[in-house]
Amino acid sequence: MEQMQFSGKDSSFIELLNVLSVLKFIDENNLHEAAHVLLKLDRRSKKFPELETLRPAVLTLAGQQSMEQDEAACASEFWQLLQREQPFNPQLAVNLVRVLDDNEDYQELQRLLTRLIKWLEQDFKQHPQNWTEQGRQTTLAYAHCRLADTWMALGRGRAALGELQTAERIYPGSPEVIGRRGLVAAQENRHDEATRLLSQALEEGCRSAEVYIVLIETWKKLGNSEAMLDARRRFGKKFGDLNIIADVEVLPWIDALSTRQYDLFSDLVEGGSKLDPAMRACQIFVNATEGDPNSGGNVSLQQTQAVSHWDELLKGLSPQEQVPTLQAIALCLLLFAKREKGIAALITQYRVQLYELGDQQPEAKAAHLVILSLKERDPKKLKIPFQAYLGSQPQPGNALAQIQLQVRRYTQTSSQAQILRSFIEESLNREPQNPLLILAKATTYPQNSSNYETFRQQGFEIARRLQDAKALQAFREEEAFLKTQDVQQFSLVPQLLRTSGWRIWMVSWKT
Repeated sequence: MEQMQFSGKDSSFIELLNVLSVLKFIDENNLHEAAHVLLKLDRRSKKFPELETLRPAVLTLAGQQSMEQDEAACASEFWQLLQREQPFNPQLAVNLVRVLDDNEDYQELQRLLTRLIKWLEQDFKQHPQNWTEQGRQTTLAYAHCRLADTWMALGRGRAALGELQTAERIYPGSPEVIGRRGLVAAQENRHDEATRLLSQALEEGCRSAEVYIVLIETWKKLGNSEAMLDARRRFGKKFGDLNIIADVEVLPWIDALSTRQYDLFSDLVEGGSKLDPAMRACQIFVNATEGDPNSGGNVSLQQTQAVSHWDELLKGLSPQEQVPTLQAIALCLLLFAKREKGIAALITQYRVQLYELGDQQPEAKAAHLVILSLKERDPKKLKIPFQAYLGSQPQPGNALAQIQLQVRRYTQTSSQAQILRSFIEESLNREPQNPLLILAKATTYPQNSSNYETFRQQGFEIARRLQDAKALQAFREEEAFLKTQDVQQFSLVPQLLRTSGWRIWMVSWKT
């Protein structure tokens, strides 16, 4: 080595250093770095033929190591080189499909999937003994479905539908095909068909995260929180939906009103579903406002316009649907309308309608008391209606606590927050170990106060000791509410799920 008289600029010397670096990294089992250095070497050089022999193995293992190190871009580089330099390797192609998908490199992914499908078709003909009929259909239909996904991500709706139709001809009963048909139905607003197909696909083993996400979004759009929760419980684990508060789902209209900030409320409402009557009531309010909010965050309302649309909306609803819709109307007026002439009368009008539904829909009674608690400033005026309601309940303490936990979502002042405190304390004298009541008492204090934290912790310990499922659920909901409030303090608007191909409207193939 000492006899080699190479200058620092000599290409042969640099080449030798790179070769030594490759060998050193291989010896250290650092294939990732070895591959990067290997790619610096000129393949036309014939000085180190052994390295050319090692090249496929180094690039293969380097790609695997890169994936383990969350360096998907490097894995993509190494494996794409291999695909170009070596005979087609189906296992490598399958690995590269995942990498390209993760990197959102859809153009390369489309080319690779097309090549993989051609290889499969040839292999079926050349080696039929290696495939059962079921295996052939399942594999090829899945490959065409993945290609359909990729075309959609590229904005090529017509090509995507063509691939889906091909997959359907090959294996119409494939869960992957059924799932993609459900995605198309969801985009075309055929919601009943969409939820049926998407659920069926997941039940039968569909592997598409998109199918799961769109099912959840569709249930949410329809305002069916029970079905949405059921879908998350049944299918969520498979797709990484493991949130510790996954069972805490707040209806979008409640979520919007709970912001207690008109600008954020209006943003959330404008992006909400028109299929949910309560959300539609909120949208009517926003559309009927005029001017900017005042310093208190309240806006002027074109009352005639709003009332006309609200009354028309209510006419087409069942008594069950009217309950949340009337509650949403009253809350919009209470929280965000300027106290102009006629507003107080409107609040009373819709509150009374809610009260009158109580005989047909028991939940209307509690909803009415929530509105009344937010409207009144004197607890004495609440005593008679609360006594009448709680006297009819099998668990009056829990019933009172549930009302307070709803009231706390919408309170804008400390006096509103503590309007029911005396009733709660009276109930606690009778049920001192009721964790739900203790949590309700905590929420009558500011969130950053020692009283709030003391009572919340006390109630939680009792609920955990008693394994009180309803109370523990209430504590999870309270925790979720606090986290949402923290986000709002930094003026962050909730992010939508990442838009992907199948959730883009099919403008490209319709036009």
